[in-house]
Amino acid sequence: MMQKKHYFTRLVSLILFAFSLKTFAAEPEIFVDRDWLKTSSGEWINGEIISFYDDKVEFDSDEFGLQTIDAEDISEIRSEHAFSVRLNAGRIYTGRLELSDNVLTIHQGLKSERVYFSNVLTMVPFGESRINLWSGSINLGANFRRGNIKQNDTNMRLQLQRRSAINRLKVDYLINKSELQNTSKEAQTTVDNQRLNISLDWFFSNKVFIRPLEYEYFSDPFSNIDERSTYGVGVGYHLVDSKTLDWNLSAGPSYQSTRFTSSNNEERETSGALSLGMVVDWEVSSRVDFKFDYQIQFLKEQLGGKQQTLKTGFDVELTNDFELDLLLYVDRNDKPFTRSQGEAPEKNDFQFIVSVGYEF
Repeated sequence: MMQKKHYFTRLVSLILFAFSLKTFAAEPEIFVDRDWLKTSSGEWINGEIISFYDDKVEFDSDEFGLQTIDAEDISEIRSEHAFSVRLNAGRIYTGRLELSDNVLTIHQGLKSERVYFSNVLTMVPFGESRINLWSGSINLGANFRRGNIKQNDTNMRLQLQRRSAINRLKVDYLINKSELQNTSKEAQTTVDNQRLNISLDWFFSNKVFIRPLEYEYFSDPFSNIDERSTYGVGVGYHLVDSKTLDWNLSAGPSYQSTRFTSSNNEERETSGALSLGMVVDWEVSSRVDFKFDYQIQFLKEQLGGKQQTLKTGFDVELTNDFELDLLLYVDRNDKPFTRSQGEAPEKNDFQFIVSVGYEF
């Protein structure tokens, strides 16, 4: 009886030992204390994978700072934490990542899923509340003139972006202000405008995106616009999406509400509109990007008929975290609303802004 009990104890021990070996073997050896990425040239870099969008990986390296690396230039990936991975077909997987030979393995506990890297639409760190879903930059510019003219010109631009596996939220806020000191040493405001843009994109496929929310707030009393709010929805299409060029088109209906500075009450002029847009992002070199953002709205005659906005210029990388922005803003209103003095504002407004920005 004692011998049978001894054999039974040994059998149980062997079963437990075999189970522990299986569990140990199922745990991948790739899980390290940082994310790792190997380029096609054979170089390994470590840091943190921020996101994967438009066939590009944003990688924050301790040594090289924030880098954007094309998918075709990536040979291997090892991730420390879990990611949400969305495929072109719409299915979403969650797990730690291992990329090799264009096959992405997503480790989910004791199981793994394998997909072709070319079928991946987006990858973001898992957990909607994680701070690294957010990225952005803040730009400051100033010009102080002294002597025959005393004038202070300042501008500030804040850009924020939050990306998940299925959508992208973008916020862009710009403020411009200029003050001129007259002969009586009183400050006179000559420029005072601000613009806030918010958009939410939902990734339908690698070519098509849906925009369920688009909002713009604009104020420029010198153009007789006390405040203007525009709400819209739309659909977009990536016309070109290559290693150095991203060119997309968008269209959709919108609604605009405007209060003019010349009005002495809270009355607003409202209008439905059709909005069309084109955005071009061209990587001229490793340190220089060209931006072109053109939007046009077709409104009723009382609100100006056609309203056009152009934002274009260059982003020049100074260091890993700092950049120089050279941007031209053009606003055109075909039929500007007449001021209370009977004067009509100019149809075109131009702003050229030079600023230094910090990326975070």
